[in-house]
Amino acid sequence: MAHPFDWLPPQDTNGYADIYIPYAKWKAGLDNHEMELTAETWQDMYPAERRNAFAELRAKDTTAARAMIEAYGSTLSADERLGLIDCLAQGLGADDIPYLTEVSTKDRSAKVKARAAGFLARLGVASDRDEAKELAAFMEKSTKGIIRRRKEIALRSKLNGAQQNRVSALLDTVTFTQLAAALDITPDALADSYVTEKNTTALQFWGLCARTAPRDALLIYWARLRSDGVANFSRLAGITDQLSRDQIMAEAQGLVMSADLTDLRDMLAVTGPDVGRDMSDALLNSPFYRAQLDALKTALAKRATGDGDYRHDPMVAQFGGFVTQLAFLVTAEHARRVASDLQKRGLHAADPILHPLNFNIALQGKTP
Repeated sequence: MAHPFDWLPPQDTNGYADIYIPYAKWKAGLDNHEMELTAETWQDMYPAERRNAFAELRAKDTTAARAMIEAYGSTLSADERLGLIDCLAQGLGADDIPYLTEVSTKDRSAKVKARAAGFLARLGVASDRDEAKELAAFMEKSTKGIIRRRKEIALRSKLNGAQQNRVSALLDTVTFTQLAAALDITPDALADSYVTEKNTTALQFWGLCARTAPRDALLIYWARLRSDGVANFSRLAGITDQLSRDQIMAEAQGLVMSADLTDLRDMLAVTGPDVGRDMSDALLNSPFYRAQLDALKTALAKRATGDGDYRHDPMVAQFGGFVTQLAFLVTAEHARRVASDLQKRGLHAADPILHPLNFNIALQGKTP
């Protein structure tokens, strides 16, 4: 019979979640105290533990962190080097250019080179690459609108299968600044004119933008995605390393007002579990929440008229799952408000749907 720990990833990978690191060290007979990342402890840490410690060091001292990865990064696997390079997004600045330039040209891994090139592009450093010109050749410029004329850039229509595959590959390697140069426009102009769509290629273009666009261009394109109704939590998750906590929460609150909130995991990937009072307000004022309350009232009315058991209604089951997630996120004050809303729609005070909310309310004022 398999034990739950049998499903853990091997110790020589990056796969350990933070919570399992103490177990892994205990199993290996190692000292389980939390270590600080130094030249002496570098080799003593598990990959996931080393990445966490490196991220903390980067947040405290960007220069010391860069010196550490310069000295020891080449000894790691490509996947671990990629993870540490990602940590450089914190405090990314001009001082990182020499190291990133070396990585983008000399690293053994193509994906590590591409990630370093993406960070260089964010810093306004771009090289002349034929791939960018090739990608630009698959695009066309046009002017849309009758009264309010605006320029638009999109992929050419009627690309064959081989061409579409090539475009997909190029979107993974070319940087935003390189593409803008190949189109003979500025990065801001590219962000202001490239189409906003929901197809696979558009998602890849967003990935290109999130990874490599200068900050101003990134925010221009994000604002267009939001105004055109294409923005979502999955896309926002790709740029959280370039936003402050306040900016992340403000953007997330805006998305809540238009998103399908059946499953809150996408939102939590952006906000984390500590959503606070403002997000709690946004969730309870969202059109999704209001529509679910109306649907619940209709389902409960069927019970009152004998037309069916509301507990077998798929919508009620779905809403019950949403309420459970909501109950463990919002403040006790908001949990009390949700419970009141449900009872006003006809839900009995002892209904199991209310149990998670009552648990939240009972914890008010208590800390672990």
